[in-house]
Amino acid sequence: MTENDPAAGRARTHVLFALVLAMAAVTLCWDLGRPWVGKHEGWNGAVWSLAARSQLQYGFAATRLGAITNGDRARPQDFVYYVNHPPLLPLALAVSFTMLGEHEWSARLVMVLASLGSLVLVYLLGIELGGPLLGLLSAFLLAFIPMSAFYGRMVDHEAPTGFLALLVVLLYLRWTRSRRGALLAGSVVALALGLATGWPAYYLAGLLPAHHLLFPGGGRRDARVLVFPVVAVAMFALFLAHVGLLKGGVGLRELADMFVTRTGAGTADYHEGAAETFTWAGFLLLWAKRAPGLFTLPVLLAAAFGLVGIARAPRDPGSGTRALVVLLLVFGLTHVLLFRQGAWVHEYWGYYLSAPLALLAAGGVLSLTRGEPNGRVTLLFALLFLAAAGPRLVTLHGAEDVNVLDQCRVVAAHTLPGELVCMNEGFVKPQVSYYARRDVHEAPVRTVAELQEVVAGRRPRPLALLVLEGAPGASELEAWLGSRYAGEDAAQGARRYRIYRIPGRR
Repeated sequence: MTENDPAAGRARTHVLFALVLAMAAVTLCWDLGRPWVGKHEGWNGAVWSLAARSQLQYGFAATRLGAITNGDRARPQDFVYYVNHPPLLPLALAVSFTMLGEHEWSARLVMVLASLGSLVLVYLLGIELGGPLLGLLSAFLLAFIPMSAFYGRMVDHEAPTGFLALLVVLLYLRWTRSRRGALLAGSVVALALGLATGWPAYYLAGLLPAHHLLFPGGGRRDARVLVFPVVAVAMFALFLAHVGLLKGGVGLRELADMFVTRTGAGTADYHEGAAETFTWAGFLLLWAKRAPGLFTLPVLLAAAFGLVGIARAPRDPGSGTRALVVLLLVFGLTHVLLFRQGAWVHEYWGYYLSAPLALLAAGGVLSLTRGEPNGRVTLLFALLFLAAAGPRLVTLHGAEDVNVLDQCRVVAAHTLPGELVCMNEGFVKPQVSYYARRDVHEAPVRTVAELQEVVAGRRPRPLALLVLEGAPGASELEAWLGSRYAGEDAAQGARRYRIYRIPGRR
């Protein structure tokens, strides 16, 4: 076997990819059992773990496969269903909890496996698009881009939906070349699973037929590609029927209202009246500031160079293959621009840009060396990339809500099962529901009028109001409550609470 033997070259590339995969696994699994204290990561992890726990508590038949966010044990008529997303994610977490037990690490492990699967798919896509070197470099970049290296372990829809979307595209690409029905069927099944996991999968139902219309592959178009939008329509109809089963017309209205909120030009935080008002200029400027930290400046520059290379390439039989990278970029941009209010608030909504940027950046780097191995150029780029990615990744891991676990301890120790928990300190996060096993009123209660509204809306349920000393509304609430109900003092660290119990009424 000679040094230039293609088989030997492919074997070396596979070995290097296995090394990248192992390094990515270590990065994704760092502090895997950490409590739900991260900013977005902690909030989402607690919500979906609650929903998965409910499947085990009540059984799939009783929950009707719906995401239930009660922290306290509840009767079926008191289930609080969350219907703003497709239902597969908490069901997958429930399977993990059944096999491994309910832990933070067993929830994150599902996301880690999906992210590692995405690395495999990007590697294979890179090979299909430009050869082993493109596949290897693309996977390396995706493994350590801060957006994917950190949010790829967050318990939310991004990692599994991203994995399934890449699987759909890879199988579709191979189908366009061979027209084998099994590949198309596999792509459709992957799409159906993606549609049951996260909204972005729906974009592929339109993007893939459009790609096939422009770049049919083999010189002929195949009407079977229309199965993608047909399946999407059928899956959406099933989803709406499921929401109707769980919550009736109220659930459908909630879903419609949230769609209008997330896609509308509202505020940066629709809960707060003083939140910053949306403008396209402000939105684009925000993402211009975010992008270098989340994707790194070396990747963004190399991706721009790769995109220019695709635009300048002559139209030939390989144009459709190259255009798939652009399709993935459009896929990611669609989510950010369509759900602009959500992407304004949550930086991780840009997660779906990670894979196309990795592919484009790898192509841009290799175009400098005409696609041939050049250790110096590749090593220099890799070092610049890691130097930019490392500090940002450390910052993302260090972001946490330092007070949330204290809140959980106070609630668990000083409230009773069956009570609805309210506070006057910001939003009561789902971590309180998860760790203290109580139902919470998320919105802060800072005035007597707000308290009376909650009491009226939750009768006959008893209420436990935790008034944090020095927090907004504390004086007004204590003056009103102190003359009507007995209070109980509680402290956690430097935080002091006065707890009032308002009994339920029949």
